[in-house]
Amino acid sequence: MNLTQFINILPAFIGVLGGVTVAALTALFSIRNYRRQKETDRKGAAYERYLTAHADYRRLAGVEGKETEYEDARLKYSQAVVAVFPVASDKVVETVMRFDAFIAQAANPDPEEGWTGWIQRWKQLYATMIYEMRKDVFIAHTVLDTDQLVNFLPWYFDQQDDTSSQQSPQGPRSQNT
Repeated sequence: MNLTQFINILPAFIGVLGGVTVAALTALFSIRNYRRQKETDRKGAAYERYLTAHADYRRLAGVEGKETEYEDARLKYSQAVVAVFPVASDKVVETVMRFDAFIAQAANPDPEEGWTGWIQRWKQLYATMIYEMRKDVFIAHTVLDTDQLVNFLPWYFDQQDDTSSQQSPQGPRSQNT
């Protein structure tokens, strides 16, 4: 092959090499993005399962005639807590465990705070947990802070503002139920 022939095929060679390079880079980025998306989907599913299990578990707490359903919901909640550990960031694990510990002592609110204080603490812990889950899975940057999330929570409570009450709260109930 002489120089003239080489110069004549050089543009075709550069075109093929460029096409192969673009295809290879696209494949590498696609594999990387696929792995990230699978991780995001796994985390999102675990967080959704946890939040749903918590709502079901708390909704049935103390309801007469629903003891079997309550025990089933409690088991699902425990399983959902465990399922969060392998996929969650450290911050999410910390906030979930703080929230879970608070729920575990729910039958004994601080007599100084009463149920009003308990509800405010619940909302703050729940909003903080949601904030960390959102940061971990869906959005890296958010303009919403936990105080705003507290105001947006779709829950209402059945408790009266009775600081002397020692009854267990019925827990949060979705406005949609």
